[in-house]
Amino acid sequence: MSVVASFDMGVNFWQANPQFKVLGKFATFYKNDKSAAKSYSSKVMWAVAFFADTDPDNRLSNFSEKDRKSLIEEDYIQDTEFNWNKYEDLIKFYEETQYTHTERSLVSLKRKLAEREEFINTTKYSIDNAKDLDTIVANTEKLFNLYSKLEQQIKKDKGREGDTRGGAKESISDKRLI
Repeated sequence: MSVVASFDMGVNFWQANPQFKVLGKFATFYKNDKSAAKSYSSKVMWAVAFFADTDPDNRLSNFSEKDRKSLIEEDYIQDTEFNWNKYEDLIKFYEETQYTHTERSLVSLKRKLAEREEFINTTKYSIDNAKDLDTIVANTEKLFNLYSKLEQQIKKDKGREGDTRGGAKESISDKRLI
């Protein structure tokens, strides 16, 4: 189950996820928090989970990383000056401890696809680069096929192969078996 699936505004992260109190960087972050009931580190850890968790339970996972950070800053933390750089080590550690190898590959590919999309969108066509841009655009399908294969492997690994958005199960016709 996803960490964010247990989210409740009134529940402390450390109470909902006590196993994190003994994991490396999370344990250090927990121990160093001097706020009452570890409320500061709890809020940061919920933010990290909302940012980094790739599970379909995390409704923010479909947003770009930039938009996800903005939404978390504005709607959850309610501090648009929140310094994400201070917590990059926690985000990286979250990814290392919570993602499978396939999930790490998918996240890496997703980041590269976002960079690629930005490059394509900001590059003007010219007589000098038209052939190169056409080649890049033509290769898009291959990359999205790889992305789709990684997503399917993750679903298979997690036993969620037949799951759909909203938790409904695919019918036999949805699976194209009939």
